[in-house]
Amino acid sequence: AESVAKIGSWQYDLLHARVYWSPQTAEMLGFPANSVASRYEDFLGVVHPEDRNDLEMAWQAALAGAPYETKFRVLVNGETRWLRERAEFERDERGRPVMAWGTIQDISQELATFEAASAQARAESSSRTKSHFLATLSHEIRTPLNGVIGLARIAREKDLSLPMRMEYLRLLEDSAQSLNAVITDVLDISKIESGRMEIESVAFSLRDLLGSLIKPYRLLAEDKGLVAPLAADPSLPPQVLGAPPRLRQVLNNYLSNAL
Repeated sequence: AESVAKIGSWQYDLLHARVYWSPQTAEMLGFPANSVASRYEDFLGVVHPEDRNDLEMAWQAALAGAPYETKFRVLVNGETRWLRERAEFERDERGRPVMAWGTIQDISQELATFEAASAQARAESSSRTKSHFLATLSHEIRTPLNGVIGLARIAREKDLSLPMRMEYLRLLEDSAQSLNAVITDVLDISKIESGRMEIESVAFSLRDLLGSLIKPYRLLAEDKGLVAPLAADPSLPPQVLGAPPRLRQVLNNYLSNAL
């Protein structure tokens, strides 16, 4: 039964510093099959160097009365195995531990299965994130692109006065700059992932930004029989600090969704 469940047992005589292994425990630790007794130091010798300190701290805490259940790695013939160990203690009339009994279970396959499932979950989450990113990216690009197409169409009108044509060309340039900002963000995706994306903070006229932003959408609104007025608060300061391209991008999305 121990072999099937990959569980072994042991007994530690603390008064005589001797550990007695079951055959299954000896096999898991890489000891000879007929090695039924050993020293605690021999056991520590097969524990992975990175796990020895934590294991020893857990053991010392258990000697002082704490529950003992821990996971650690052992190195057996060049192979790394994950083991789970539990123990109970017998104490004398003064509360000092004199004997310990425990079990060791090989959980390497259990952890491998868990890691495989976790890796699959991470891959599926990454796929969903990429799909969401592409959907968002498509929306971010289409918003200023629609402005470019609409303004270019209007600027081609034959009966358009030269001042109006120049104004539409200026708005066309603003929309193109917004599109360029989105494309730059895509090219800088590695900075976004590493948390190194820097947001500029410059002085700009919010009133001017809103004025240039609303004009293309007024044309879209007129096509749908709507109006898109701009009412700026008189107390709005002439200059504010911020990132104009980012603000324009956000407001573009709001207006595009609205229309």
